[in-house]
Amino acid sequence: MLWRSSLYWSVLLLLLQTWKTQVFAVGVDKYELSFFVKQNKGFAAFIEFLKAYHLTKFEQLSDIIVIDRPGHVWRFQVVYSLLSVHWADVFAVMC
Repeated sequence: MLWRSSLYWSVLLLLLQTWKTQVFAVGVDKYELSFFVKQNKGFAAFIEFLKAYHLTKFEQLSDIIVIDRPGHVWRFQVVYSLLSVHWADVFAVMC
């Protein structure tokens, strides 16, 4: 898995530096790295970067999950679950 390898920290640092206006939080679960991003014009470019960059290669969209949070200002949260077959890793992008 990518996040367990030595490349994990360099990729994470690159993503945070390159996309610091898009990414506002990062979470690491037991088996999954999660990025919380702003839903705006740069969102599609961020997803394209994750797909095309040679150290990530998240080429498959495996799930789109919508979370309903009644009572919150932003009621719905969308989670895009990306799969990298090359790295055998899953990556969640939440907005």
